[in-house]
Amino acid sequence: MKKFFSLLLVVLLFLSSSNVFASSPRPYYKRVEFIVKDLKVLDGYDETFNPVYSPDWEWFTFIAKKDNKYIVVRDWTESEKYNYTINPTYSPDGRNLSFVAQKENRTSVVVTNWEESKEYDQIHNFIY
Repeated sequence: MKKFFSLLLVVLLFLSSSNVFASSPRPYYKRVEFIVKDLKVLDGYDETFNPVYSPDWEWFTFIAKKDNKYIVVRDWTESEKYNYTINPTYSPDGRNLSFVAQKENRTSVVVTNWEESKEYDQIHNFIY
């Protein structure tokens, strides 16, 4: 009986993914990316990139694109949305996370532990 239901499920999945019963082409499906950490899913992002661990391996951070804006995610905490974000970097002791972000008014800031610096016209790179 278990094999029958498994086969039925495969057939139904095939029919639902094909155009057998549809007169119009298949709709476009948006690709959604997610990251799994400690068996928990961090999802709902259009793109994810630049994954980095803190030097002490306590924190996991990455940049994500969501609704045409960029955010930095440290474990399950999201930053504000920015036009872009680059270079998430941890201090050598792993206590501070910093990254460069561009705001709506096209000025750049360095964000350290979710607090923004004063605004600058451009920031190219920074180091600890």
